[in-house]
Amino acid sequence: MATFKIRPAAVEDCEEIFRMSEELNIDEKLPGSSEYVTVESLKQGGFGDEKFFHAIVVETIEPADGLPKKNTEEESTNQNCSTDNSTLPDSLVEKAANQRSRLLGYATYSFCFGTYGPGRVLFLQDIYVEKEHRRKDIGKALFIELAKIALSKRCQEVNWHAFSWNSGAVEFYKKLRATNATTKINLHSFFMDYKDISRLVTESKEADQ
Repeated sequence: MATFKIRPAAVEDCEEIFRMSEELNIDEKLPGSSEYVTVESLKQGGFGDEKFFHAIVVETIEPADGLPKKNTEEESTNQNCSTDNSTLPDSLVEKAANQRSRLLGYATYSFCFGTYGPGRVLFLQDIYVEKEHRRKDIGKALFIELAKIALSKRCQEVNWHAFSWNSGAVEFYKKLRATNATTKINLHSFFMDYKDISRLVTESKEADQ
């Protein structure tokens, strides 16, 4: 049975993160990536000199055919999650390289500062788990890892958005005891795309002339 672990993303993960982000866009009925979201822009934005986001990934590890798996005490209590690779007898350590590993989920986040009260805030942009691996507590494990990161950075809040029609996600967040800001404090979310940003700047320049 495959095990999984959560770890910080590496630049080599960007192709898989891009693939999963495309799947997330389909799930959320979004048009998909643009010229601004590519494997290369992920590498630059997450691992370049000017970092715009951080990421963690869920990696599954499956023993290769014919490679016996060590039955540890940890596995007897949790068949789904593993934080290390100690699933093989010591005599077969060299064969561990034959294990198949792939990414099955990810989360991207950044930090901001809320002067309205919380101060340091971790903002969760994307969280995704492949469909065939859902309802296995992997999404919850991702949130727990994000919570640990937030606490390590002395954040007072973790914020994110969700579509109102995505009832499955909304119910999942309720089970985490997250607060729905729209119903609790009547908070609405706004955005300006590149066209709107450019228009605003252009209009301000014209007004100054």
